[in-house]
Amino acid sequence: MKIYLPKSLLVLILSFSAFPLISYGIFQKIYPSDPNEIYVTKKYEETTKWIKVSESDNYSEYISNEKTANNGDETITFFTLRNYYLQQRHKGIEYQSVIYIETVDCFSKTLEIETAFRWAKTFGKGELIESRKFGRSGYMTVEAGSTASDKLDKVCSMVGYDSESIGNI
Repeated sequence: MKIYLPKSLLVLILSFSAFPLISYGIFQKIYPSDPNEIYVTKKYEETTKWIKVSESDNYSEYISNEKTANNGDETITFFTLRNYYLQQRHKGIEYQSVIYIETVDCFSKTLEIETAFRWAKTFGKGELIESRKFGRSGYMTVEAGSTASDKLDKVCSMVGYDSESIGNI
């Protein structure tokens, strides 16, 4: 038995089916869930511009060029925002984003995490869950092709160091 649908009814059904998909696309354009740049404003500080530098299956990572400081030697201190796609749990603490204060050495291609602030919601919003200072734990070597390598390259280029030519010195 063959079922016949008039073309006008078929077009109407397809139009209604496409509406949610089109609406979602428009909504993502207006309010994307994983943007390339974000601005975060807190009551107690100025607006911070975050620039996406890398992403993985679990998170997107941003750096703030406004909070980057050249330390006068080959090291640079900067802020990193890591947004996890799913809620994270570590030692009984649940969080969805972390803001790090990090220092990189562009010449030796190493990185040191100084402080971590874990936040309840993405983009450093919600309640501050934990603040942890690591002190001088030592620099970690950055592996080529890693998300840390993307971050190091971006930070070093922001202050005028070309990490490709630096690594060959």
